[in-house]
Amino acid sequence: MSTFETILHPAMDLTSMRQLGNVKTRLVQVNPESGTTFSLSGTGVQDIFFSLPSGGSSVLINGMNSYLCYDIVFDCGASEVVGFSNADGNSVVRSLEISNSGQTIEQIERYNVLSAVMSDFKDVNKARNLDSILMGGALQTSSSSKQPREFADQGFCRVALPIYSAFYGVLSAGQYAVATDGIRMRFTLEAPDTALISGGGGTLGYVISNISLKMEYVDVEPSVFAQLVSEGGGVLKTHGIGVQNTSTTLVAGTTSNTIMIPVRKSAVKHVINTFRRTDNLTASNRNSTGGRINPNCSRLNWQIAGRQYPPIQIRNANSAGTTFAGGEPMAELLKCFRNLHGNTGDCVFDAVMYEDIVGQNESSAFVVGYNFDTDADPLSISGISTLSDNIFLQLDSNSTGIPVALTADSFVFYDAILTTDMSTGQVSIIQ
Repeated sequence: MSTFETILHPAMDLTSMRQLGNVKTRLVQVNPESGTTFSLSGTGVQDIFFSLPSGGSSVLINGMNSYLCYDIVFDCGASEVVGFSNADGNSVVRSLEISNSGQTIEQIERYNVLSAVMSDFKDVNKARNLDSILMGGALQTSSSSKQPREFADQGFCRVALPIYSAFYGVLSAGQYAVATDGIRMRFTLEAPDTALISGGGGTLGYVISNISLKMEYVDVEPSVFAQLVSEGGGVLKTHGIGVQNTSTTLVAGTTSNTIMIPVRKSAVKHVINTFRRTDNLTASNRNSTGGRINPNCSRLNWQIAGRQYPPIQIRNANSAGTTFAGGEPMAELLKCFRNLHGNTGDCVFDAVMYEDIVGQNESSAFVVGYNFDTDADPLSISGISTLSDNIFLQLDSNSTGIPVALTADSFVFYDAILTTDMSTGQVSIIQ
């Protein structure tokens, strides 16, 4: 990765420069380009566009302290209750695309499926308490923290959600991005029958209003900003962690599947794979975004350019494939979160939920992943190149095979560099 590393100047860290001038933060509210209220029903979807203001000549954006906020009123019928799929307010976001002056910088499909995975790895009490305030959250009295807080018909909630973006959200690796002209975000609202869950199974709906981005802008002393530009040779570069999603279907009864993940990047950090029942994807009485099923997985590993990762397949079952135990796949997955042996991390599901082979319960939670990164520092660029080869997941099921038709999603996390030419304003992406 030495050739890729040379494109970066030192991290855009203002700590050592604070004595040179004041650095101030301010919250900027960004409203949609058009429309204030968005009403959806059944399988309908809706695009919402936001244009971020430049904010001035020496302004940065702190994505870690930015969020998406909206009001929602639920429509489920007078005799029913409803909640967010996977107890996650981001379930209403189907996809996110970020562009600058017409050039796509980031695009995450299955955004709500990714959010469901990320939000599942937290303390159970956070899911039931703090996240019931921030994200619509889990039902306080439920044994499962993936079961959502319940709202009656025409019930109201307001949420504040993390933005999964490499440069303008929580995947920004703690670095700031330049607040240039032309930054545009497109959020696609998910169909209510997918975004919400209700026991009745009928057509659901919601009305979203007062939606806005709350972006933290960092005003830098002009002399300090000029020094940053000078050190970068007139070009400022921001490092973030991008995500690309691919999807495929798995046929029921098959016992061996080689899943191609056609993502070509210079530095892949890790890959996370999920499996959901295809018949649940638009079912209003199922956890469509976060209900993940164990595909009767007995062994698995990943392959790049003929090399296996890890060299010996990860085991998820006994030799006969009749009893599942997820210790080994979970250990490899936790490396993606840099928390294999930490005592502070947690998840909102248990072993029974993790190995669920039915996938009809909102608590089913099977997910696997593998970390290719060789450096413990998330700011470093030390992943594996897939520019010449695809990634493959080798999934071996037991003799029963895939239990039901499944949709397999792969989320590839990779190093991305956003470059901004401060003399021309031109933006480019290196990935």
